[in-house]
Amino acid sequence: MNQPLSRPKQESALPATNHIVRATCSDVVEQADALPFWQQDYTQLSSGSFRGSVESVSMRNLQVFRETMNRAVDEQAYAPQGTYVVGVPCLVQGESLWNNLHMPLDAVITLDVGTTLSFRTAEVSEIMAASIRSNIIEAYAETVEEVDWRALLRARASVEPVPAAQAERMRSRFANALNSVGAQQEQLLECGPSGYSQFELDILALCVDAMMGTRDHRAVRQSKVQRYIVDRVRDCILERPDDPPSIGELCLMLRISRRTLNQTFQHALGANPVTYARNVRLNRVRRELLHATPQQGNVSQIATRWGFDHMGRFSSHYRALFGELPSATLMRDARSSADAPAVDPLTSLLVIAP
Repeated sequence: MNQPLSRPKQESALPATNHIVRATCSDVVEQADALPFWQQDYTQLSSGSFRGSVESVSMRNLQVFRETMNRAVDEQAYAPQGTYVVGVPCLVQGESLWNNLHMPLDAVITLDVGTTLSFRTAEVSEIMAASIRSNIIEAYAETVEEVDWRALLRARASVEPVPAAQAERMRSRFANALNSVGAQQEQLLECGPSGYSQFELDILALCVDAMMGTRDHRAVRQSKVQRYIVDRVRDCILERPDDPPSIGELCLMLRISRRTLNQTFQHALGANPVTYARNVRLNRVRRELLHATPQQGNVSQIATRWGFDHMGRFSSHYRALFGELPSATLMRDARSSADAPAVDPLTSLLVIAP
């Protein structure tokens, strides 16, 4: 007879190298041992021949797994050392309890670091989940998403019902991640310049998204993403003043679609990206004209330095934005410049010139 599972003196840690397991089991004890880096005790509750499977992809920072069983089982388990768990049910036929909370099909399930898991599975069950090193997910959430992971976790129960569409998106993204490891295994698990593999980045983003389920969190995150895109577009323009990138080039640089770029600028600034990009350069031309000396060039030379090669069109846009021709700006002396009302650079960037 199995003894109750007690907290291990030395919890299993995630591996230093990539570790992949795919197992089909015909015994509940075999099933308990099949999930690597977890310490588990399974008790089969319903009668009949047992069939189950485990699929696991593990690396130094996280583990992703899928587990299926055709019998109700009572589980006592510990996740890998120092990890959070975030997951989603995929199949729930019958009553199921995750840490004594009813687990519906459409829910996000979580387990805090160092917490014992008590899981009473349904008669037929499947879950997909990730175990992630605490320092990794906390740092990712703070640095990339600008949210407090611990605060997100505290704000939710360990079983949090979610809309069916959100749960289905989680299942799809988990499944895509697991299914992609195979043909693209080396590419996906190889660390990139950030120090993370693409596989890890996808899972980190998935788990933070799952926890940011409230509308307010999503709105805050969306606004930060939009502002980031706007700032990156501005940086790209200023890095190439004499050869400004086209909208297509900007999309390639930022790895977003034209539609996303247009929607971002409409939501963030109420302007289109073409106008914004032009106005950034027009503002820089104006700055140079206001402080130009004869040695620094005339209107044509300054405009050319900022990528304007059609003087008639340039003058038209300049006048529409600032209310005067560029030659008038250049002719101002220091006294008139000082007395002139300042143009708000932010306002001028937002004006949609014809």
